[in-house]
Amino acid sequence: MTYTAKPRRGENGAALMLVLGYLAAVTLFASAFLATLHRSLDRSNKEYYTQRCAALAEAGVDKAVAELRRNPAAYAGEQQTPLDEGHFTVTVVAAGRDGAYRIVSAAALEGQQRAMGEVRVTAEILLSGDGAVQTARWERRYERPRK
Repeated sequence: MTYTAKPRRGENGAALMLVLGYLAAVTLFASAFLATLHRSLDRSNKEYYTQRCAALAEAGVDKAVAELRRNPAAYAGEQQTPLDEGHFTVTVVAAGRDGAYRIVSAAALEGQQRAMGEVRVTAEILLSGDGAVQTARWERRYERPRK
């Protein structure tokens, strides 16, 4: 003999509906949390690569200053110098008075078959006869990665 329990009056799936409602709410909150986490990590990664790219561009300016201190007449810049996971290009132009130079360093980080960031640093410096460097202007410009 088979015994089948009959539902009591008023118990036609109320517990099931309650559990399904609870699962729907938990799923909604988990989805919102994961979406927020993804956006936060994406912004964090962009900031990380932008800062690395800025450091690369500043390294280009530092190299230009070192070369100008060593031999100002012989250095006009360099193209696509590899460093870390990217490269920098430096252009040096003598400005107005003796020892005044305008240095533009553009850097790009690349990885996984796409550009991750580009930064351009423009520095105007004054190089004295004893090798001391004075910075007259320093500008950092961030550019969006190419698609």
